[in-house]
Amino acid sequence: MDPRLLEYYNRELSYLRETGAEFATLHPKIAARLGMQGTDIADPYVERMIEAFSFLSARTQLKIDAEFPRFTQRLLEVVSPNYVTPTPSMAVVKLYPDTQEGDLAKGVTVPRDTAFVSPIPEGENTACQFRSSQDVTLWPLSIEEVRLTAAPPDMPALHRYLPPNIHVAGALRITLRTFGELTFSDLAGPARLPFYLCGEERIASHLFELLHTSAVATLAGEPGHFDGELNVNLQHPVAHEGLEPGQGLLPLAWNVFHGHNLLHEFFACPERFYFFTPTGLSAGLQKVQGNVAEIVILLNRLPPDWLIHQTDAAQFSLFCTPVINLFPRTTTRIEVTHSVTEQHLVVDRTRPLDYEVFSVQEVEGLEAETTRKMIFRPLYHTRNNDEGNHGRYFSLRREPRRSSENARRYGTRPPYTGSEVFLSLVDQHEAPYPENLRHITVTAMVTNRDLPCLIPRNGRDDLTVDAAIPVAGVGLIRPPRPPQPPLAEREMAWRLIRQLSFNYLPLADLDHRTGGQALRDLLNLFIPAHDSPQSRQVRSLPG
Repeated sequence: MDPRLLEYYNRELSYLRETGAEFATLHPKIAARLGMQGTDIADPYVERMIEAFSFLSARTQLKIDAEFPRFTQRLLEVVSPNYVTPTPSMAVVKLYPDTQEGDLAKGVTVPRDTAFVSPIPEGENTACQFRSSQDVTLWPLSIEEVRLTAAPPDMPALHRYLPPNIHVAGALRITLRTFGELTFSDLAGPARLPFYLCGEERIASHLFELLHTSAVATLAGEPGHFDGELNVNLQHPVAHEGLEPGQGLLPLAWNVFHGHNLLHEFFACPERFYFFTPTGLSAGLQKVQGNVAEIVILLNRLPPDWLIHQTDAAQFSLFCTPVINLFPRTTTRIEVTHSVTEQHLVVDRTRPLDYEVFSVQEVEGLEAETTRKMIFRPLYHTRNNDEGNHGRYFSLRREPRRSSENARRYGTRPPYTGSEVFLSLVDQHEAPYPENLRHITVTAMVTNRDLPCLIPRNGRDDLTVDAAIPVAGVGLIRPPRPPQPPLAEREMAWRLIRQLSFNYLPLADLDHRTGGQALRDLLNLFIPAHDSPQSRQVRSLPG
């Protein structure tokens, strides 16, 4: 039920009572027969009738204000499906390598889409499941020390390796140590080593900006031995992580601009981007014969004093990846009857509040007479009169879930209520599917609603991994962000549709004020209505 219905109902009821008082003043004889005197109504039946009319009027007004939700939802399902689905909970995890298993000297890659499972939160019945968005290569390495300094004085010959136009004013120096008796020359790499800024957000955001805007070169070697030949990398010394289409958290449709997904993820979980990757390290690390090496990132500006003093090893982590509470699941088998044209999708009928349908991947029906399996495809995703599919489609409708009485009274769960999805089996004309079915099975991408916010966290062994990989523990170094309702709600759906035709090239040609306002309008589409800090960030953009 839409939470605005009560507001609309009270508005309609007030209007009818005020109009009734005016009518009673102008026509007292007729009003007396209706039992109306001013704003008071003596006849309880008339009062009930007015209240019922107010309820129906409020429902109608909601549909009018939504501006044809059936049309906008269907259109956005095709051109940008992530706008009409809830935003799942997102977090960042750290993987702790297990030195007792596997040959870490060659690097062990934990692939994207690896599943991580949480313990069952206290008082609940369901464990949460997460999926990773990036490949993580495990090495037998740990961070021993990190310093942010001025230009390094222990590299007297550095100027010979740098072009004259590059000025070095500062440096980030990261000291690494191998596990056990391994030396860096024993390792088969690494050519690039992603780091995550895991500290306080104020420090992490300043370090992120400093490294990605001021890095001019990287080099690696043995600490205290930078007075000889150096292996300096000038080509893209620091790379971003998480910006490629294959590193996203949200599903990417083939016809959707990837930049919109990045904006969606940024406003849902900005800390998932706090990565930086020094590149061109392998040549320098291979020359280190001991078990301690130093990576130096040269900067063209001097960091502020407060940042220098607060930068240490606790602000950095290795072997991290963003994760999202989104995973495939087959729903409970649904019996099909002719009396019902719309099926309520429930992932688990014993725990309906623990799962929310994000999207439907496949619908499989079983014919009643022959037990023949039939596949239904998404409506509007295939061509009309599709002979290969024989006119079998499904359409979805999503509506907000109503809070239970206990949740409203006792606040037993966080305020996110989520949504419910209803599925209709139709032909190519969106008429009810005519053939007789026994039951259907739905394969969907689902979330655990707000359960991730209840996971106990110590940063070391908060999650377990299903795959056989040499990991001693998986810690949530950034807590799960609360899920959010769909972006395309009510009038916001039309604003999202309008921006789909937005031409990005003229921004550079527009004047300062017009271009700045166009950019702010685009960014505001991805900000939850209640999120004032992010709104202030967008408003602070110049122009």
